[in-house]
Amino acid sequence: MCMRSFFWLPLFLACIGSACTPAESPDSAVKPSIAASLPENIHFSGDIDGRLPIAMKLRRVGQTLSGTYQYLRKGQDLQLQGDIQGSGMRLSEFDASGKQTGTFSGEIRKDEVIGTWTGNGRSLPFKLRLAQKTAPTRLAPTSAVEMNAPLVTKQEEVRKGRGYTAKMAYPQLSGMKNTVAQSRANLTLKAVIKPLVDEFVRDSEQNPPDERSGVQVYEMEISYSDIWVTPQLLSVQYGVYVYSGGAHGNHFSKTLTINLQTGNPVHLDELLKPGFLKPLSHLVREELRKDARLAENPNDEWFINGTAPTADNYQNVVLKSNGLLVQFDPYEIAAFAQGDFEVLIPYSAFRDWIKVGGLLEKQR
Repeated sequence: MCMRSFFWLPLFLACIGSACTPAESPDSAVKPSIAASLPENIHFSGDIDGRLPIAMKLRRVGQTLSGTYQYLRKGQDLQLQGDIQGSGMRLSEFDASGKQTGTFSGEIRKDEVIGTWTGNGRSLPFKLRLAQKTAPTRLAPTSAVEMNAPLVTKQEEVRKGRGYTAKMAYPQLSGMKNTVAQSRANLTLKAVIKPLVDEFVRDSEQNPPDERSGVQVYEMEISYSDIWVTPQLLSVQYGVYVYSGGAHGNHFSKTLTINLQTGNPVHLDELLKPGFLKPLSHLVREELRKDARLAENPNDEWFINGTAPTADNYQNVVLKSNGLLVQFDPYEIAAFAQGDFEVLIPYSAFRDWIKVGGLLEKQR
């Protein structure tokens, strides 16, 4: 399971300025000549193994890629998500249920990409050619672009004052036809973490670090690592790190799921059937007891209370393509030294509790 690597970065954060300003774009890590060689709307035609013709339609924002492709002899779209790194392009493909079915790894050479497709236990060569702007595409009208799955870009802001620095990163959406829902979602994606920064700044200004204690700077960093986006739903997990003196900093999680049809937050009880907490608690405990950190005392009162079927214990749940990712921060089910815990509950194990006709069922 994915752990938030930024928690273990050096504590000192580089400061851009005294006001809250956007940070430098991550696109600087991409070679300009390679990025410039691909338009924002990309149409590829080509083949896998020289015998399976495919068509691919992508949208590029910086180095981030999203879209669909299809085998021309079958006509069924597969979703694509990936990026450009240097002269390389990597795309993960997903079927209609959200299951990953393959990977394209290739090198961009002028107007073509050559590499290897891996999936179903096989590795096959592929070759893609950049189509002319006027060339027709055979992609079906239900591709991700036509379905208006939003594009996601990272926004970064830094605040600095006497004795403190604070950095926050949050996703922002573009390309949605429903601009009202898009604006509402973007406001929420920032608003859910901004009060944490405001409180940190206010406390740091009122009680600055005492240099005699050896503390020079108080620090906060908020970022996100897990995000799942479909035309109907967005689910993101933020990680928050705070150091305000003492032997070590503290970190915790905050999750948010948004109904992209309205732009409003959506909660688990709107996606799952009444009574879902009890089976969810049972599945979570089963998985956590496999963790070596908890194996010695699987019925510890701290653990039992922290995983009990109450809404407070399951506030940090993020939706993924293949299941519910449940997060437990330090002190919630075990001592700080034990760290945090993440458990993925596959939708296949929880299908009976997904609301019929609900937004989550439509993703399966």
